[in-house]
Amino acid sequence: MTTSALPRFVVLNVPKAATNTYVCRKDDGLVIDGGDSTFSPLVKIEIERATKNADGNSIVAISNKPEENTMKPSCTLFESSLQSDELHLTHVKTGWRVMINNFTKAFYVNKNSIGAPLRFVDWDRLVKLPQHVAFKGYNGEYLKAYHHEDLNYLQFGSDDPISTLSGHKVSLMRDDHVRM
Repeated sequence: MTTSALPRFVVLNVPKAATNTYVCRKDDGLVIDGGDSTFSPLVKIEIERATKNADGNSIVAISNKPEENTMKPSCTLFESSLQSDELHLTHVKTGWRVMINNFTKAFYVNKNSIGAPLRFVDWDRLVKLPQHVAFKGYNGEYLKAYHHEDLNYLQFGSDDPISTLSGHKVSLMRDDHVRM
């Protein structure tokens, strides 16, 4: 098991077979799997470093007041461990791994589990592209869509970056890839 310090702000991702959603906080304070955009402020999580009783790999869960005393049941410390590209969180007080309830999508700790695999993205490294972009080639021309004799193709052959045929729509996919 390898431990790793997390960045200050992260987006936690819940990898699934059919969907790829993000950890967010509901209005009632419940932490759930359900955010649908990497750029939503609801999925931005601040990692608060522990100030005592910590080895540098613990994080403080969201609460009204962080509790770092591991003897108290209200201890809010979680330890992160990175295994290949999967992140696991362990409650420091109990030693139990964080799990996801498949029905309610809520996060909880479980004594007899291997934990829910998560992935994370450093919020500060995210780059949000505009909705429409144009690509300029080495020849000084813009990438343009052409149609000729039942063939559709792209070619750097336009002088107009705002032409409908030179503009490309940016779509963020569920797996965080970008489609143009």
